Amino acid sequence: MLILYCSILILIQGGVVHAASAEKPLDTPQIVDSAPSSSTTATDTASADLLPTTEPPIFPQALDKGCDIVILIDASDSITMADPSNFRKDGLKLFISLLSEDDRVSIMRFGKDATALSPLMQNTEQNRPALFNELERRISLDRFLPVTEAVQRGYEELGRSARRNRILILLTDGKTAPDAHVKDAVAQAGMKALMPRLIAERIKLYAIAFHADSERERLASLARETGGDFHFIQTAEDLHLAFSSIYELVKTPDTLPVANDVFAIDSDIREATVLISKKTGSAVSLVSPSGTQESLARHSRQLAWYASTVYDLVTIRNPLPGTWRIVMGRSEGGKVYLRTELRLGTALDKPRALSGENIRIDAWLEKKGVIVAEPGTLGLISLTAAAIGPDGNMQSLRLVAPSDTGTNALKTGAYSGMLSMHREGVYRVKISAAGKTFFREKDLVLAVAGSPEGKPQNGRASRQGEISWWSVLVRFALVNCAAALLIGIIFVIRTEKLKTTLKRAKK
Repeated sequence: MLILYCSILILIQGGVVHAASAEKPLDTPQIVDSAPSSSTTATDTASADLLPTTEPPIFPQALDKGCDIVILIDASDSITMADPSNFRKDGLKLFISLLSEDDRVSIMRFGKDATALSPLMQNTEQNRPALFNELERRISLDRFLPVTEAVQRGYEELGRSARRNRILILLTDGKTAPDAHVKDAVAQAGMKALMPRLIAERIKLYAIAFHADSERERLASLARETGGDFHFIQTAEDLHLAFSSIYELVKTPDTLPVANDVFAIDSDIREATVLISKKTGSAVSLVSPSGTQESLARHSRQLAWYASTVYDLVTIRNPLPGTWRIVMGRSEGGKVYLRTELRLGTALDKPRALSGENIRIDAWLEKKGVIVAEPGTLGLISLTAAAIGPDGNMQSLRLVAPSDTGTNALKTGAYSGMLSMHREGVYRVKISAAGKTFFREKDLVLAVAGSPEGKPQNGRASRQGEISWWSVLVRFALVNCAAALLIGIIFVIRTEKLKTTLKRAKK
């Protein structure tokens, strides 16, 4: 009996310890110790938030880069009072002008009703005048249409599209946002039902509001749930800045750094579009590397120049390589967007994440659609990344290039890393490629939501993988009690049998 008891005890306790140790997850992420490529530099090598990865890079350039975009314009009387000079028209013209011919645009105004002023139309030079004409139209209003219903109409318009990249852009003064004029919860329930469809179909919502009474937090939450973004501006004069920011997030164009109104163009650039913000009445000019001064009134044929009240948009075809300079009376800064044979490619493995998760970042150079992987070329260029978190703090990060063992030759030409998101909110990541005469930049946005209840976050003190010795002791006691009870029952049975045998022997 003693041997039987010990055997049962050992087997049961072994099962308890095995069960406790089995709680330890097998897929715990490991930090791989991988040295960066010689062409990769970092200003903060102490950062531990970008982890090297050995997974294959993501190359989305083979996908359809064109977007289908529905622009929802608030046409209420309140927005006319907030923007009497109609800066929203100039901002929309800027946005449409920056888009490529691969994109399709539909303009929809909402107020008394949501009216599609134009169906999804290819953004060609021939179609742009028609799109601009629609911006001049005015709708008379009897009542407000809630933002929820306007977004629903925009979603229905995009429902006719089978494209991967579909975008809703909402422009409002914020007074109607969202459902401020609806007395019941019907519209809000409609938005709750619509949001999962927008997320499931990867339709991103970008919102712009410019009124102090706007429900900014709610608009921002709706936009970022879809992987989009929200912009609040103090005055209508800054609308073009919000639209240029949305363009950068939607299309991720190659850009050039502008420092002290100076930017450098290399020989691989085939077209540069210069956006120059200015104060009303300022005169703007560009000085080329040859010393020639170009302006709205007098410029060469290779330049196309459009001037509004608050910005100038200049397109330079086959620009002269070298240093260009922006000259204006009161400097407000400039941005340079590129069409180039040698471009910077970037990709994220997902547009939104939960706090505590990791986001995969890939960056590479490509020439005429082909990834550049020659060590001789990449050795002259450094790739860096910097992330700005929801708290406004910026950290410099390293990008690591996987290489073949022994030869140190790049496998794919891609630099990769995993960025850990510790906070809920919006992260902005700037990817930069720089050489002696070569500069490219890209800005990416990441919407990070809070972790679901009960789900442990990466990097937190989660002990789900450790053995609970208190649990083992409790189970040990229960096992011993059960074994003792079993032995007692057996002892009683054997005693009764012995008594019965003795009685029979006496007889």
